[in-house]
Amino acid sequence: MDNKQRAHRVLLPLILAMMTCQSVAVGAADGLTRTISVSAASFIRDNGSADILMDNDNALRWVANSGDEAGFYMSRPADWDGQTPVKVHIYFALGGIAAGSVNWRLKVNHYTPGNGEWLTNPADRNADAVLAFLSGPSWYRVYSQTFTLEASAFNSEPLWSMFFLRGNAENGEKFGGDLYVMSAGIEYGVSEPQRKAVVIPLSE
Repeated sequence: MDNKQRAHRVLLPLILAMMTCQSVAVGAADGLTRTISVSAASFIRDNGSADILMDNDNALRWVANSGDEAGFYMSRPADWDGQTPVKVHIYFALGGIAAGSVNWRLKVNHYTPGNGEWLTNPADRNADAVLAFLSGPSWYRVYSQTFTLEASAFNSEPLWSMFFLRGNAENGEKFGGDLYVMSAGIEYGVSEPQRKAVVIPLSE
C-alpha cells in the first residue's frame, strides 16, 4: 500500500462524515418558509368606484361597509412544497380614532390556464381572528390580519387569485373608519432542497 492509498484510507471517513453533516444541515427544510410581498398599488379593483381609492400616501383607502373587493392573481410559487398551509397576511393602517374591530374577508380561487375554466366568484372567508380595539386607536397605526389556508384550497393548480373585502356586521367588524391597505404577504413552506452525491475516487 503506497502513501496515496494510505492517505485515502485516513481522509475518506473524515470527508464522508463532513458530507453527512452538511447534507443534514442543508436538507433540513422543515419549518423553512418564504414570503412574497404584493404592493397594494398593484391590486386589481374597480377604478370607477369611490369605495377604494389610491391615497396620497400610496395606500389603498377602503371605506367601511363596502362590498367592493380588490386583489391580485399570482403564479403558484415554484418552490412551494404543496403540502403545508399557506398564510395570507394583509397589512393596513387605521383611518380614525374610534374603538371597534376589524375583520377582513378573503376570496381565494385557483385555475389551470388552457382548461377552458371561467372566472368564478368564490365565497369569502374570514381572517383567523377578529382584530379588536379595546380603546380608541390613533390615526394611521399599522396592524395586520392573517388567513391560514390549507394546501387543498389551491388544488395544486398553477394560477391563484386572492381578493380582499372589508368586514361587515355579520363577521364581527365594528370599525366605522377608513382602512389604508399597504401590502399583502403570501407565506408558504419551501420544498426540501435536493441532495447531490459526490464521488471521491480512491485511486488514480
